[in-house]
Amino acid sequence: MYFGEYPLSFAACLNQPDSFRLLLAFKANANAQDTNGNTVLHMCVIHENMEMFKLALESGASLRTVNKQSLSPLTLAAKLAKKEMFREILELEGDSVWAYGDASSTAYPLAKIDTINETSGEMNEASALSLVVYGQTIDHLELLDGLLDTVLDAKWEAFAKKNMIVSFVSFTIYYICFVTAVSLRPFGYSTEMSTEGWINRYSEPFPGIYKLNSDTPTIPLINTSSGIHQWSAKLTQCHLRNYTDPDMEFTSSYLRLVFEVLVILGVLIQMFLDFRDIKRAGRKKWFNVLKAFPAKIIYKTTYFLILLMIPVRLACDLSPVLLTIDNTLITITVIFTTIHYLFYCRVIRFVGPFVLMVYTIIATDIFRFLLIYGIFLMGFSQSFSLIFLSCEREATQIKNIIKNHTESLNLTEKAMYEKTLASMDPVTIKNAEVFENVIQNPVEAFVRTFILTIGEFTVLYRNLALCPSNTMVWIGKAIFIMFELFVSIMQFNMLIAMMTRTYETIFQTQQEYKRQKAQVILMLELSLSPKDRLEYLLKYSRPTGTNKRARSLVVNKKAVFNPDSKQDTAAREAKAKQVLEEKKAILKRKMKDMELREGLVVGGMRPVTGYQRTPRLHTQYLNRQVQANNQKQNEEKDKDK
Repeated sequence: MYFGEYPLSFAACLNQPDSFRLLLAFKANANAQDTNGNTVLHMCVIHENMEMFKLALESGASLRTVNKQSLSPLTLAAKLAKKEMFREILELEGDSVWAYGDASSTAYPLAKIDTINETSGEMNEASALSLVVYGQTIDHLELLDGLLDTVLDAKWEAFAKKNMIVSFVSFTIYYICFVTAVSLRPFGYSTEMSTEGWINRYSEPFPGIYKLNSDTPTIPLINTSSGIHQWSAKLTQCHLRNYTDPDMEFTSSYLRLVFEVLVILGVLIQMFLDFRDIKRAGRKKWFNVLKAFPAKIIYKTTYFLILLMIPVRLACDLSPVLLTIDNTLITITVIFTTIHYLFYCRVIRFVGPFVLMVYTIIATDIFRFLLIYGIFLMGFSQSFSLIFLSCEREATQIKNIIKNHTESLNLTEKAMYEKTLASMDPVTIKNAEVFENVIQNPVEAFVRTFILTIGEFTVLYRNLALCPSNTMVWIGKAIFIMFELFVSIMQFNMLIAMMTRTYETIFQTQQEYKRQKAQVILMLELSLSPKDRLEYLLKYSRPTGTNKRARSLVVNKKAVFNPDSKQDTAAREAKAKQVLEEKKAILKRKMKDMELREGLVVGGMRPVTGYQRTPRLHTQYLNRQVQANNQKQNEEKDKDK
C-alpha cells in the first residue's frame, strides 16, 4: 500500500484527524511533496478520504500543486476515476456567482479542466477532460456527466459542429470524385487482358479463329483504329495510361483523367493538412489521438496506395503483372475509403455505439477466437492430410495390382495378382478406382479444413468415405466428428457468446455515446491552430476575476420544483449550508495565512502557502500602528524635556 512518505500523509490516509492536527501544531508542511510529487491532498484523493481532504485544505494545503505526472488533486481524481472526489473538488474550486433557492450560477476555473491551455492555446493532455475521455474504464464514463458534459457541449457549439459539417462535405466531394474515377475505368480492356483476347473489350466473345500455322495455338484478332491486328498483351496492358487512345470512349479517357487528377490533388491537400497538424501537436500526441479512430487510420493508408498507383501505371510497359497490381490497389482503396464514413457515424447518437461495438468485437473477441481457432485448425488439417495421403497410397497400390493383372503375360504372376484381387472386398476395389485425394499438400489441407467450419464438408466427407483403407475411413470419421464438435459447434458458439456479451456491455453503457462524441470533438480540436483555440475558448468562457487570461465556465443550475420531496429539499439545503460553512472556514484560514506570511502574529504557527492576498488591512494591524505612533511621539516629548 502507498501511504506517502510523510507522517502527515500517513495520518491522512489512515483517517486520523487528531494526529493530523497534532502534526500541524508541530509545524508539519501540508504542501510537502514525496518522491512522486504527491502532497496530502493527492493522498486523500488516492484513498478517497473526503473528510481528511477538507481538513488538509483548511490547514493550508494547495489545490494547485501538481505531482511529477503534472496532475493536480482534481486531475488525479479524473485519471483514477474517483467520481465523488472529483465532484467534491469541483464544487470546492467553483466560485458562486449567484444563488436563489435551488437555482444557482457557478463559475468553474478551466485551468485544469479544459484541454486548451489558457495562455498558449496548446493542447493540455493532463487536463481532466482529456484524462476522462481517453480513460479505459466504465467509471470514467460516469465522470462525463455534469461539468465535463457542459464543456463538451460548449466546444461542440463553438467550433466542432461547424468543422464536422465542413469535413463531412469535403470528404463526400472527394469520395464522389474518387468513385467516379474508378467507375470510368475501361473494365472491358482489363477483361480482354485477363482472357488473352478471347473476350474483347466490348464484353463479346471472339467470333473466329486465327492460326499462324498448324503448329501454333489459336490467336484471336482484334480491330483497332489502325486495322486488324493479332492480339498481344502490349496492346492492352497500358490501357489505363493511354488517355489519348482513339479507340477509347471520352468518358474512359479524358473525363477519367480529370477526376483522377482531382483525386490526387485531394490526397496531396489532405496529406499537407495532416503534416501541419503533426507539426503543431507533435508526432506522439497526434498518433495518440488518432489511434482512437480505426476508420480514419485505415482511410489515411489510402493516401499511400493512391500515390503508389502512379509509378505502377507509368511502368506498365515492363510487365502485364503491373496491371493486376493496379487493379488490386484500386479495389483495396475503394473499400478503405468507404470505411471512413464510420468516423462520421460516431457523432450520431443511435449509430455511434454500434460503430464502437464493431471495433471492439474485431479487436478483442474475434482476435481471441482466431488465436484459439488457428491452433485447432493447424492440428486437424494435418491429421486430414495424413489420412488422405494414406488413402491415396492404398488406392495407388490397388490400382497397380489391377494394372499388373491386366498387362502381365506371365501366367504365374497373373495368377498371383488374381488371387490378391480375389481376397479383396469388391467395394474396396471399386472405391480405389474412383477415390480422389482432395488434399494434395499441407496448405491445401489448411484451406479444406477451414471450408469445413463454414458447413461445406460434402466433398471432403464423400472422398473420405471412398477411401480403400477401412482403418483410415474409421479414423477419418472419428477425427471429422471431433472437429465438428470442438470447432464448428463449440468454438463458433463461444464466439457468438463473446460478441453478445460485448454488445450488451456497450449497449447498457448509456454514456458511451458521449465518449465517442467527445473523442471526435478533441480530434477536431487538434487540427486547430493555438490562436484559433484561444479564440474559441473566449467564446464559451469568461474571465476569472480581474485576470482576463484565467478563464472560467459559468454553469447555471435551474430549480426543480417537486412538492413531494420535502426530505430531498431539506437534504439539499443542509448540503448547501455545509458547503457554505466549509468555504467560510477556508476563507478564515486564508486570512490567517496572510497574517502569518506578513509576520503580524507573534507566537503563531509557521508560515504556510496561502491562496491569495487580500488588500484589506486587518484591524489588529491598524491598532498596532496607532500604538507605535503614540509611543514614538511620547519618546520625542521626553527628549525635548
